[in-house]
Amino acid sequence: MSVERALVESASCNNCHDPLKAHAGTRREVGYCALCHTPQLTDPETGESLDFKVFVHKIHRGKMLPSVRGGKPYFVVGDNQRVVDYSTVRYPQALLSDGNYKELRNCKACHADSAGHDQWKKSPSIAACTSCHTDVDLATGKNHKLGPMADGSCIGCHAPDGPEFGPSITGAHTYPGFSKQLPGVVFEILKITAGGPGKSPVVEFSVKNKKGDPLDPANVMKTGGRGVFLINRLMDDVSFTDGGREVQMRKRRSGDVHH
Repeated sequence: MSVERALVESASCNNCHDPLKAHAGTRREVGYCALCHTPQLTDPETGESLDFKVFVHKIHRGKMLPSVRGGKPYFVVGDNQRVVDYSTVRYPQALLSDGNYKELRNCKACHADSAGHDQWKKSPSIAACTSCHTDVDLATGKNHKLGPMADGSCIGCHAPDGPEFGPSITGAHTYPGFSKQLPGVVFEILKITAGGPGKSPVVEFSVKNKKGDPLDPANVMKTGGRGVFLINRLMDDVSFTDGGREVQMRKRRSGDVHH
């Protein structure tokens, strides 16, 4: 009998790394990483933990780590005394399309959320939480409202799931842009046609609110949001189909060539 405890799957890593590879490309599966990067593994030069959950969280938060923003660089010394500085890492999940940062709350970008693969939210630990929240010290209670806490006690307040923006693991990590209770507009590309050379591509997409309800075509341009602003100001032709559920946009270049 074998039991799999997959908090992170290689397929999730490959969504960005394509493919995941470390140590000269010889390690391409998360299971290999976790085999060596255990809680006992520490960088002897810097004292930084190389425990998989701590190491990976810190790498991906990079320049947004509170400790880095406070002036302390995050680096480790690797093989052949090679210094690897992660203080400038910009995590793609933390970037908006305009290059600005959003908060690091999209846990599901890396973590699976299916039965048997959801221990990341069912068993929160001090090591995992403080690897991102480096300005929190649970031993002393620094920057923790309830003061010092013992490892294993986090679940008493931080349940796996709960209301958005609440103290649960998923609630506390709700990114406002993905919130269902906050107002906003959700655009989804449905299809792109006429995309060949010399043609005029047409992009069809749906426009809904965050509850999944289609927006009234008479009011869609009056709704706030960056996407609607772009439609209003940058497009030349805008037409609605399917009762306002789909929108076609065109932008003309000089010489009446559409793109």
